Amino acid sequence: MDTELEGGIRPTSASSVEPRSDPMPAACPPTGPDRQTLRRHRGKWGLTLLIAVWVGLVGATCWAMFAYEFERESGGSGRMVTRWPAGSQIAKVPGRPTLLMFLHPQCPCSRASMAELDRIWVLHDEQSKLSPHLVVVATVPPDEPSDWLSTWTMQRAKEMPGATVYVDRDGREAQRFGATTSGTVMWFDADGRCRYAGGITASRGHEGGNIGRDSVEQLLRGENPSETRMPALGCRLCLPKSA
Repeated sequence: MDTELEGGIRPTSASSVEPRSDPMPAACPPTGPDRQTLRRHRGKWGLTLLIAVWVGLVGATCWAMFAYEFERESGGSGRMVTRWPAGSQIAKVPGRPTLLMFLHPQCPCSRASMAELDRIWVLHDEQSKLSPHLVVVATVPPDEPSDWLSTWTMQRAKEMPGATVYVDRDGREAQRFGATTSGTVMWFDADGRCRYAGGITASRGHEGGNIGRDSVEQLLRGENPSETRMPALGCRLCLPKSA
């Protein structure tokens, strides 16, 4: 017998309930990466960061080494004299400028400095008052072997027209002028004022146009040099142990 409930609602039995034709929805799929994916990505990010830090450290170390080598092997032009030093044994020609080049005879990169000096020297006119007296100062240890001066650079220095080679035993003259690096060039006018001091190569052991060479050529033409101080790049000269 059917029973009506209040409000006219007739109860139904469990057997009379029709089954659902649509299945229950499965659990919603995750919308973001799972933990395993996150761990994998964190590992990649960590490795990338580690590589970036390593590359940065290597770059900084290489730069520091380059800067140290440049500082150690380039001439400190600020220490070089501004006037011809008293007590120098290098002879000057009265009324003419003097061009000095300081060399370590065994320095391989000074071949480039000598080649640049060659290019400068072909421009000079011996009859001109602007033409300097050229002196190549070879620094040698006090007890150098007999073949110490038997090098290409020294042979070329001896062959340069009008040049004088001065053997500076123990580097006393180089110390007096404040030169420390092979390839250093110094131009003094007739009054003994230093008009240029530094190198005449663009980089160590390499030939090619550069400001140092241009400055010396300008002095040869009677012009003011573009630069009066430039670093010299080469081996350390043979100097007294106290230098």
